[in-house]
This record gives sequence, structure tokens and C-alpha cells, in this order.
Amino acid sequence: MSNSSSTLDIITILIASIALIISIITVIRQFFYKKFSFSGCLIQHKHTEGAFESCNLEYCVANTGNVKFILKEILVEAVNPPINISSPIINLDNIPVILKEEQMQLVQFSLPRFLVQKAAIKKFEIKITFIVVSPQGIIYTVPHFLSFLVNKELMNEAWKPFRLNTRRHEIKI
Repeated sequence: MSNSSSTLDIITILIASIALIISIITVIRQFFYKKFSFSGCLIQHKHTEGAFESCNLEYCVANTGNVKFILKEILVEAVNPPINISSPIINLDNIPVILKEEQMQLVQFSLPRFLVQKAAIKKFEIKITFIVVSPQGIIYTVPHFLSFLVNKELMNEAWKPFRLNTRRHEIKI
């Protein structure tokens, strides 16, 4: 009888010890480990018709870490165009924005018609760059590439989510 009770005591102490260790690791990770993470995804793409035809894009960007950061700016540029094309300036009402821990934000903007048409006909990509500033003041550029077909539809790669790689996307000053 005492042998089985001592075995149960050992099992109980072992389970309690494992639970205590897991609790300590969780507390340390929650309060002391700071994770800086940004991800995004293109969620909608529409073309407007008429005199001011454009390509409307909607992105969902998210802070998937546990520290705040700033989404400072969004830049648009043509990647290796066969002719000289100027990059449009995107004016956004909700940028810059501070993204809090685990917060998501919808970002909508339009690309000019001429840029989308040239990209589809001349077969070059359009790079959308998200400028992100960390709490330590480090600036990151997170690119997302768009390729258009002749009918102005996006190729499949454009719909894949993208994320920040802190080693690859950091701007060295």
C-alpha cells in the first residue's frame, strides 16, 4: 500500500514540477521576450472604369509581435521597366499609423492606370514597399511584388502573404 502511494506521490510531484516549469517559461516569454514582427497580404484588387481609371488595391497589414511599431510609408516603383517610368506618389489618409500588439489595419490605395497598363504590356513588376520603423528606431523596407497579365489581372504570386525578415529588410544607415 505504501509503495503504490509513494509512486503516486512521485507522479504528482513530477506533474506539478513540469507545470511550474512551463508556467515560469510562459511568464518569462510574455513579459521579457519582445518579438518584433510584421506581416501583410493583398486582400482585394479592383479596376475602376472611366476617365480616371485606376487599379484599387487593399492590403491587410498586421503586427504579429508583442511590441508596437510604426507603419511609416508605402512606396510604389516599377522594377526593371524597359522604359523610364516615374514612380507615383501614394497619399494615404491612415498612414503613418502605430500598430499595437496583435493589431491589424486595412490599407487602401490606387495605382495609376498608365502604370498598370505598362506593367502588363511590357512584362515588368510593380514593387509595393512598406516602410516599418521598430521601437528601437531601426527602419525596415518590406517589399511586395505585383505582376499583371494583359487583361490587368494579377498573377497568383501577388496573393501570397508576405512578412518582415529583420536580417534581409533592414536599412543600413
